[in-house]
Amino acid sequence: MRRNRNTQYDMYTDDYNHAKLYIWNAFLKLILLSASHSGVVLSFTDPHDAAVLMSVKQQWGNTPPSWNVSVDPCEGWEGVACDSSSRVVTLSLSSMNFTGTLTDDISGLTELTSLILTGCRFRGEIPNELGTLVNLSFLALNENSFSGEIPASLGSLSNLYWLDLSDNLLSGAIPVSTSTTPGLDLLVKAKHIHLGRNNLSGTTPPQHLSSDMVLTHLLLNGNRLTGEIPASLGNIQTLQVLDSNALVGEIPDLNSLINLNTLILGSNLFSGPLPDLSGMNDLNYVDLSGNAFQPSQAPAWFSTLNSLNTLYLKNNSFNGTLDFGDNISQQLQSVDLQNSGITSLVLNSGYNKSLLLRGNPICQTSQNVTARWKSYTEAMASNRAAISANGGGAGAAVDKGVDFANYFCTYAYLYHQKEMLSDRVRMDAYFNAVFRNKHHFQGKAVLDVGTGSGILAIWSAQAGARKVYAVEATKMAEHARALVKANNLEGIVEVIEGSIEDITLPEKVDVIISEWMGYFLLRESMFDSVICARDRWLKPGGLMYPSHARMWVAPIRSRVVDQKKDDYDRTMEDWYNFVDETKASYGVDMNIFTKPFKDEQRKYYLQTSLWNNLHPEQVIGDAGIIKDIDCSTATIDDIRSVRSSISSSITENNRFCAYAGWFDVHFRGNKQNPAREEIELTTAPSEEHGTHWGQQVFLIHPPLNVEKGDALIIDVSMDRSQENHRLMEVEFGCEIRHCSGKLRPPLKHKFYIE
Repeated sequence: MRRNRNTQYDMYTDDYNHAKLYIWNAFLKLILLSASHSGVVLSFTDPHDAAVLMSVKQQWGNTPPSWNVSVDPCEGWEGVACDSSSRVVTLSLSSMNFTGTLTDDISGLTELTSLILTGCRFRGEIPNELGTLVNLSFLALNENSFSGEIPASLGSLSNLYWLDLSDNLLSGAIPVSTSTTPGLDLLVKAKHIHLGRNNLSGTTPPQHLSSDMVLTHLLLNGNRLTGEIPASLGNIQTLQVLDSNALVGEIPDLNSLINLNTLILGSNLFSGPLPDLSGMNDLNYVDLSGNAFQPSQAPAWFSTLNSLNTLYLKNNSFNGTLDFGDNISQQLQSVDLQNSGITSLVLNSGYNKSLLLRGNPICQTSQNVTARWKSYTEAMASNRAAISANGGGAGAAVDKGVDFANYFCTYAYLYHQKEMLSDRVRMDAYFNAVFRNKHHFQGKAVLDVGTGSGILAIWSAQAGARKVYAVEATKMAEHARALVKANNLEGIVEVIEGSIEDITLPEKVDVIISEWMGYFLLRESMFDSVICARDRWLKPGGLMYPSHARMWVAPIRSRVVDQKKDDYDRTMEDWYNFVDETKASYGVDMNIFTKPFKDEQRKYYLQTSLWNNLHPEQVIGDAGIIKDIDCSTATIDDIRSVRSSISSSITENNRFCAYAGWFDVHFRGNKQNPAREEIELTTAPSEEHGTHWGQQVFLIHPPLNVEKGDALIIDVSMDRSQENHRLMEVEFGCEIRHCSGKLRPPLKHKFYIE
């Protein structure tokens, strides 16, 4: 319930505000009259609108500097736009650190069509009087600290196209119209209604989802809504994005929502059968994780939805086999089925993208799993000791308690090798590097470090190598040996199972070839082993393939930042409910765990870098090199940490949502024996050919609005994790100097590459 106003006080305040507006009107009219008598032509803002803004300016702290330069808002006030009649039609002031509240004075701007106050740190209630601004088509008050209820009067904004009240502290029910009061159900022209991440409660009223609406985005996530999803939801055939929260019952038939492209109903209390999404061919993001659906076979529909990119079904109950089908879309990049009762896996479709199966019986069925993990971790520990003995310094200990299921379900299948062998950018670069520079291999001894399937060793032999030593630390060596034999090269290629730090070769080699690059180049620290091999076995003047590497960073835009923030908010909401229920049911206050739990989840959702294959258009500023590596001379100390500072000029007005990191490697030979044709392998954002490395994306929340010409100074610090030397920790610092000369406070974010 909204608080009652103090009538006597408000009458006094209203009289005072009216007096201020009257004085400003008189003052501005006097200036205009004086100007007209002197023959000067001025483009002054409508006096009433100017008076309103002058009053607003006095109420808000930290207003833009340009508001102090001129008394004419239409001529130079940041964020103010006027029409040909000098009426204020737009007030756009995102990410301003205002102090104060949004008062009813704003309703005096009667011609406003856009009011955008995103991320301005306002607090207090949203004034009822906003409902009188009948010309508004765009209202964005998200990412503030507004409290109280959503004013029902907003339902009077019949021209509203966009309503965003997300990321505030709003409470109470979603207002619905009655015979005497308006409600949000009357916003039949609105295509976007964003109410997520507040404290809204109650049910989702059926009348709020009428067939008269033209909604495309309905976001209700991160609230305390209860009850069932109204069946009337299926009437809004224009809907494209549906994001909701703590609801119960069965999910109604959604098949009529043929334009829906994002469906997020994870972490609710839904029961009944898993919904059938067959025919919803525009879906590209589906999250139905963490509900109470009836146990069922793994759904067949996701193998027929050609636009589906991401599928979250973890923490559900399926029976038996997961069959990916024969016609699964190549768009499907990520499937999360953790803790879902999967006992067997059929990959006859050739799916080779991200598949998470941790916590399923399939990862625990082999009796030799433990023995293989023990062998693997002991080999890694030997690697570490050998690196230290060769001057590399002590790395972090390998955690032998790491769940083998992660390794088994990711690496033990040949489909993981197929993913790399299907990477045309990778394959073409190495193939061309070898066969267009055969003179580097003919009659030479070659060492392939981490041979995997053996493909690089085979190409080296086919290019004329006298002898190839193909070293592989895992059981994949058995497959490599079989492939070499099948290609009649066992007389040239010798596959050696073991770590490069432990094995002994009968001779020094002329060339070392290796595909050692991890995400953002240095994850997995495999280059350590290549350096060890170089220092032990490469002849003086020998060649490294690749010979050089570079790491790049650039600012980007991305909608993923909003999705991950939603995931984080849902997880925390579920935790708060858990704490409340445990206290109520068992008398134990679990709140002592809230901070560490929050830290864990923030790291997982917001601070852990994401894999992505970006489109070049998502890059909004100049890319800069943060590390340049000569593989012939680099030491482990050189790559253990990275320190760099780059400048980036923003190339378009947009949201700065994340940093992106990628790498390229070059096959140049060396000064004494250069390549006849230099080959480059790049993992930069590409319109046509992505790589299995993709790019690492480091999300910034909240995103920042930047303009073309803004200058970014980006500081990067990258170190190996103290817990696992194969993982990385990254810190970004950023100073933003606007093209107007305004300097933002510096930003600092910490991330984890895991």
